[in-house]
Amino acid sequence: MRGTSSAPMILGIIGGILMLPALVCAVACGAVVDTATQGGTDLTTLMFLFFAPPIIMGIVGGVKGKSNPTLSCILLLLSAIFALVGWIISAFTSLFALAPLILFVIGAIIAKTQKMEGR
Repeated sequence: MRGTSSAPMILGIIGGILMLPALVCAVACGAVVDTATQGGTDLTTLMFLFFAPPIIMGIVGGVKGKSNPTLSCILLLLSAIFALVGWIISAFTSLFALAPLILFVIGAIIAKTQKMEGR
């Protein structure tokens, strides 16, 4: 079965690209906090680990939107979960993580509910 909608692909790719500024901002903010706490925490690594995976999974999930809608839905939902955790870690201040979070959730819903065609 193959999906008929290009929306998951578009939303996944745009969401992944919009996560790039979130990654840069999160790593920079984490570095500032690490410096202020005299290296007591490793917030930079933590921020990187929660903002980097959605970029890759969102783009791959978006590209798989037509050929494998179920995998696309799973990858976009995982991207949304990582973006949500990253948004929570940033104390709900990173709008760079909120916008892709919304795009990933909408893309996953569309991937799951789109009309299917036989091969």
